[in-house]
Amino acid sequence: MNSQSKIIVDRDNLRLDQYLAEKLNQLSRSLIKKGIKDGKIQLNSKSAKPATILSIGDLIEINEEIFDVKSAVPSAEEDTLNRLDIIFENDDFLIINKPAGIVVHPAHANTSGTLVNLLLHHRPEISNAIYDPKKPISLSRPGIIHRLDKNTSGVMIVAKTQKSLVNLASKMSKKMIKKEYLVLVYGWPKEVGKIHSYLGRSKNDRRKMASYNTIDEGKESITEYQVIKYLGYKNQKIALLKARPLTGRTHQIRLHLQSIGYPVIGDQQYFSKISREISNKYMIERQLLHAEKISFRFKGRDFCFCTKLPKDFQDFLEIFKEKHE
Repeated sequence: MNSQSKIIVDRDNLRLDQYLAEKLNQLSRSLIKKGIKDGKIQLNSKSAKPATILSIGDLIEINEEIFDVKSAVPSAEEDTLNRLDIIFENDDFLIINKPAGIVVHPAHANTSGTLVNLLLHHRPEISNAIYDPKKPISLSRPGIIHRLDKNTSGVMIVAKTQKSLVNLASKMSKKMIKKEYLVLVYGWPKEVGKIHSYLGRSKNDRRKMASYNTIDEGKESITEYQVIKYLGYKNQKIALLKARPLTGRTHQIRLHLQSIGYPVIGDQQYFSKISREISNKYMIERQLLHAEKISFRFKGRDFCFCTKLPKDFQDFLEIFKEKHE
């Protein structure tokens, strides 16, 4: 019989997975959901769903197998598809040009084939670049300073040692690492803008984020942008923007631009009727968002790395011509 941990619920009206994510901060939300679905987490001695709403006094029983850190260690996988594009490497970190279509690190829905799996084959020592060896969430993300969405392309930093991981992550949290993105949106926004809102989970769809007006509903999020080109073709308005996220929230740039009426071309989550029609017409199946540039200071030296637009982004740009007045 496997040993159990027990928690008596002390708050009302929270989802089971949400409550445990707060109580068990050593586990990722995805691992908690998997534990619930696999029956390793039970509510009042019965199976439950991640979305089950709790009441004060409920009993949560957790099979301690879920805390097995060994299961969180990613395996090294050979890069047979040549997706690992390293543009710089030294003793402390690598700079990666991530292609669209690849997940950064393992999670419940993607346990292999991630960027981390490929990196561990290229440089096994990255497995030591972790925050806390006792936490599965740390073990599953060796070297990872920041992430890009699966279908976002562009430049990323990956730490090679724990010391550089801590150093660079600290710089990231203090906004000492600057990032710039290129993005194609539907519509013609004003030439320069700043979007400020609070991003949190959507109340209607937990797979999405939502933009709110108060800090009670999400985390403060700020994105600056400027228009590089206004483009048009057959009465369709498209704009190429440079976006600078001043905070690093999930789906931030995509959601911010959609929230002010300029959805990213190809975005399958945050779109308008017309932006989706254009994406479908030109068979754009991923958001045309590219992390073009990253700059920071490390060990007394300034670093700046840029990446070229990927082919699908360039091909779509060629369809449109610059607006002439």
